[in-house]
Amino acid sequence: MSRDVTALWMGLAMAAMSLPPGVILDGEAVVYVADDEGTARISFEAAQSRALSSPHRARELADRHPATYVAFDVLAHPAAGFPDLRPRPYVERRQVLLDVLANTGPPIEPVWSTTDLDKALLWYEALEGTGVEGIVAKPLRGAYTKWPPDLESLMLARSLRVSDGVWVVARTTLHRLAVEPLSR
Repeated sequence: MSRDVTALWMGLAMAAMSLPPGVILDGEAVVYVADDEGTARISFEAAQSRALSSPHRARELADRHPATYVAFDVLAHPAAGFPDLRPRPYVERRQVLLDVLANTGPPIEPVWSTTDLDKALLWYEALEGTGVEGIVAKPLRGAYTKWPPDLESLMLARSLRVSDGVWVVARTTLHRLAVEPLSR
């Protein structure tokens, strides 16, 4: 049984109203909390507290720590002629995601992306301690699959073993990242 959590994430719901009708995004709501040094870190506890609270309490929590929705993928965009993007290659879905979010801005943001392995490794190391849970590897030409597709993919992603032709997407990072394939 599902439950409507719109009231718990009203800031994100309001921002989503600016998206074209029928757009479906795959992503994650995150909450940033500043540590003692003032550095923003993703707080699973803050997000969980909001998700499990009453609507009134969620508004109080949102006032202190607004949420961000980080979009990993786009599954549908009917207004642009894409009623179901899931069978399309990730590279095409990525471009549609960037196009649909081009004029949206925070609190809805696309995951970071690069084709430069050195930059990706730098991001991976620099984001340690900011709430990074791991990374997801996706084939550039692959259709959409629900995360995680299998334990082997999860282990590949967590160890950052990147082979040719895969995308790497951060699951939970300060700004999100994706690493495009190095070659194909």
